[in-house]
Amino acid sequence: MLRAYRHQSNLERRNHILKGPQEVAPVYLETPHRIEAILLSHFFAMLTEALIEREIRASMQAADLIGIPLYPELRNCPAPSAPRILEIFGGIQRHFLVRDGNVIQVFEPELTPLQHKVLDLLHVPADLYTSASTT
Repeated sequence: MLRAYRHQSNLERRNHILKGPQEVAPVYLETPHRIEAILLSHFFAMLTEALIEREIRASMQAADLIGIPLYPELRNCPAPSAPRILEIFGGIQRHFLVRDGNVIQVFEPELTPLQHKVLDLLHVPADLYTSASTT
């Protein structure tokens, strides 16, 4: 029982995400299956955040990195959180120049070295951000 109690802070931290980054607010749902669906969506979001954090921290440890510059003024962050990681990708945009329903030109996003480093640590190919599909 004591062992389970010691891990309570980890559980409470994950529940804190519901009110923090996910901004869960009270909603009126008429049926139980809608309640289950919205809770399942929030569970998947929390699970995704936990997996992002786990992957980047494991990759940092394997690469002997003590931190990556995610904080303001590019200060090192020794234990990156998912909201901080996702924040650096918030401004990425791809634009399509369209005339008469046809794509004339695609303006690809330009990734910063920090974004490339984070993608490498997450084992995500950078070309997912830089190669467009017109469909």
